[in-house]
Amino acid sequence: AEPSTAHEYRTRLQDTQLLASRTVGENQWGDIKLGTVFFNTQSQLTNELAENREDYPFKRDNSGAALELQLPLWDRLEFVSSLRVEQYSDFDRVLTGKLGAKLEVADNTHLRISTGTGFRAPTLAQTSASNYSRFGLTSSTDYYSVGNPDLKPEKSRQWSLGILYQPTPQWSVGLDYWALGVRDVFGTWTDDQIWNDPTLRALYYTSNYNSAGKNRYLFKPFNQGIMTKSGVDYQMRYRWPVRMGRVWSGLEGTYNIRSKRSTYPGQTPISNLGNYDTATGTVVARNMLRLTTSLESRDFSVTAHVN
Repeated sequence: AEPSTAHEYRTRLQDTQLLASRTVGENQWGDIKLGTVFFNTQSQLTNELAENREDYPFKRDNSGAALELQLPLWDRLEFVSSLRVEQYSDFDRVLTGKLGAKLEVADNTHLRISTGTGFRAPTLAQTSASNYSRFGLTSSTDYYSVGNPDLKPEKSRQWSLGILYQPTPQWSVGLDYWALGVRDVFGTWTDDQIWNDPTLRALYYTSNYNSAGKNRYLFKPFNQGIMTKSGVDYQMRYRWPVRMGRVWSGLEGTYNIRSKRSTYPGQTPISNLGNYDTATGTVVARNMLRLTTSLESRDFSVTAHVN
């Protein structure tokens, strides 16, 4: 049946952070540095126009702390590690971290390597079952989205290996190979998939659902499976002093080598690299470029990007 009330959703986010860093010791190769952050994030989703607001607002509280340690291990080697622990009101405790190292292989030339884990909670709109909202319409069809309280968070692993070369104080050149793997990636069935599958059509499609004789598609997020990506990031920067401060210009780019994702749990991932994947409604460009110019002074900065 058609919803009896209008829906106007608003999301409110309040974030509080306390940061500190200091040198906590030294060894024969340099200073040992420690950075800390304590944080609390509160978010809520409200339906401004709902008549019965007992179910609103949906709320989430997220508190935690993170530490980052920089430790020189040799005259030309630096070790970096970070650990983040956080408590979600709806996803329990989460622990993520990162390990990295930077090795000076020649004057002004560094190799860097890192590996880490990640966590991404779904938004309140994605998990709130009462979030029933229209986001599109045609002369004959309406499109609605609804939340899924059983939606699991995305969890990821990533690593990178790269080189940074700074031949002069003005010039810097960087090149990094990276790879990323995500499980329980968020997604929805597309309208083509719903229409072509009798089981999905029975669940997510309704014909003549209102007095105007319109049809309706209902899109509900779910965990589609896995996603894998890899590529090469590169950058070139040049900076020079000016009367007001300094100016720098740069070229940054990504050459994507791999991009695959599942349509449903257990499916072999399908590539969407330079190819529109009709099953997921996604495409990833093989080449991405960004030109940047910035003026930085003591009191302000102005930056321009061309992507």
